[in-house]
Amino acid sequence: MPPEWCEPSDFPRAWLPDATLPAPGEHIALAPDPCLSVKSLLGSYAWLEDQGIDADLIQGFQSVAGIEPWIAPLADGSGGCILIRADDRNGWGMIACDSPGAPAMIEQTVDGSTLRFVTENGVVGVYIT
Repeated sequence: MPPEWCEPSDFPRAWLPDATLPAPGEHIALAPDPCLSVKSLLGSYAWLEDQGIDADLIQGFQSVAGIEPWIAPLADGSGGCILIRADDRNGWGMIACDSPGAPAMIEQTVDGSTLRFVTENGVVGVYIT
């Protein structure tokens, strides 16, 4: 559970500052943000459940380049997903789930570089290409 000072009055607000972009060919692992949890999702909980995502176990991570990644397991236990908040932070812009032999991955373009967000052992790894 997030600390009491994380309680949002409207939408969840991150506590951790944006992470620094990795250099080309390198990657970073993002830290879980204590304020971005199921308790902060408000109305999107039911929508996530309708998508087959176990919303009780969703976790938000430190943002990078203004992109806020989250991870959550599928409700049926068959894998996990990575989710990116919409630009207006009201809902989800992208969702990708594990496929056989490959972890969930989402790519976003920022200032001419492609950021690849990948689930790695319960955290979010960010690569720049």
